Amino acid sequence: MDEIITKSGFKYSFEPDAMDDLEVFELVRKGNDPDLPQIEKMHAMFEAFKLIIGEEQDNALRAYLKEKHGKVRTSDYKAEAEEIFLGLAKSKKK
Repeated sequence: MDEIITKSGFKYSFEPDAMDDLEVFELVRKGNDPDLPQIEKMHAMFEAFKLIIGEEQDNALRAYLKEKHGKVRTSDYKAEAEEIFLGLAKSKKK
């Protein structure tokens, strides 16, 4: 299990092969489909993200953001998810 800390200080752990999952791949592909409305693309990416980090860590992230900002703002959740996706991609290249 590998661990990464985001710029905001959220710590998460993941299996090195977390992104090697067909369901995640299909959701990421849907999230990048230029023909879909932005809200559907964002929903697909959030679902892929939840599959990668798991329900327990997703709940921890939401609690972390709520404690930090008083609520879970979509923009904050999206920023954390993007940073985590980038962290996973970088760790995979190692």
